[in-house]
Amino acid sequence: MNHAVLGAKTLLERNVLRDLPKRERSLIVRAVALHNVFILPVGLDDEILLHAKLIRDADKLDIWRVFIELSTGTPGTGRRPRVSVCPTPGNTRPGSSLRSNVVRWCG
Repeated sequence: MNHAVLGAKTLLERNVLRDLPKRERSLIVRAVALHNVFILPVGLDDEILLHAKLIRDADKLDIWRVFIELSTGTPGTGRRPRVSVCPTPGNTRPGSSLRSNVVRWCG
């Protein structure tokens, strides 16, 4: 599932941005839809590019919160999962796997 496209679709379907001017709604929906592509398309409008990068950065910060929560494991078990996330060229999102004991970020 592409969470960026799902997010943009949800914004539109639920009319979350209804009180904003049409131009701003369009900017936000496009930026959300593009924020997780591995390489942003060449030739994007500067404003869309800026907002896609801002959303991308916020998304990266949020995933670190998830990694930290995962790395602490389940309270009382003494076990910590291993989180391995390595982006590969051409993919719109990194592949990930959960194993045991180490947290590693590739990229």
